[in-house]
Amino acid sequence: WEGPEGARYQCLCTPHAKEGQPENQEKYALVVELTYITRADFRETLELQNFPFDVQWFQIKMRAEQSKQVKMIPFDADEKQEDPLKEKWENSEWVYKNTMCKDDSSKPTDALDESHVVHMTIACRAKRRSTAYVARILGVLAIILLLSLCIFAIPPEDFGDRLGNALTVLLTITAYTLVVGDSLPTLGYLTFLDQFTLISYACIGIIILQLTLINVAEDHEMRNLLGVWCAIGNALALLLMLGSLMAYVHKVITPKEEGKKFDDPCESREPPMNFTK
Repeated sequence: WEGPEGARYQCLCTPHAKEGQPENQEKYALVVELTYITRADFRETLELQNFPFDVQWFQIKMRAEQSKQVKMIPFDADEKQEDPLKEKWENSEWVYKNTMCKDDSSKPTDALDESHVVHMTIACRAKRRSTAYVARILGVLAIILLLSLCIFAIPPEDFGDRLGNALTVLLTITAYTLVVGDSLPTLGYLTFLDQFTLISYACIGIIILQLTLINVAEDHEMRNLLGVWCAIGNALALLLMLGSLMAYVHKVITPKEEGKKFDDPCESREPPMNFTK
């Protein structure tokens, strides 16, 4: 039957007795299925420490007062059926993973009334598409770092030109990160993107320090030799760093994000409350 505001109810009677035994009709179990279709906007607090490789749970938390004799049927996650939300997912920034539902109806309650409050959490898990962020931000910063090695091709005698180019690269990274930073809210911790930016600053700082030490050497041949060795060492160090970061994302960050859990109603349940009819 139709309920208020688009709610639909359906009664399913499951007999526990054989046919032809009407005296056992009181043993029939009554199951009520409620389908409520609505549209709403929800807010979710995101944990962005591993941005842009993060996985998030988008949760809907509900509280319902019901009789103690009512038993909620838990969501069967192993049921082999097509997930309707997967077909209707239209967010291009996130990749839909799965949906889970938990409630604390099976948890003992101390409420004195015949009714008690049931907490339910419906959550869908989604993974952010990181390809665009890697290409537009991390990839560009990596290219800038590799191009900064071209500074060592300038003759050691032109220390002013070398230092000016190094400072220009540093300012380029600063300007680029300020523009990109507008896409993120102000956070009280560093994201993976912020950490990579700080590493980029440190790399340019090391190059400036190397240029200064090379300029201190008095021998011209020694300056050229130190410049070659610094360029080769920096190139190998940058390639090793980029490879290590890729392995870290694949081996550490991705499994950590995939293992995130949403709020369990049985663990985050509020103290029992008594209601008067």
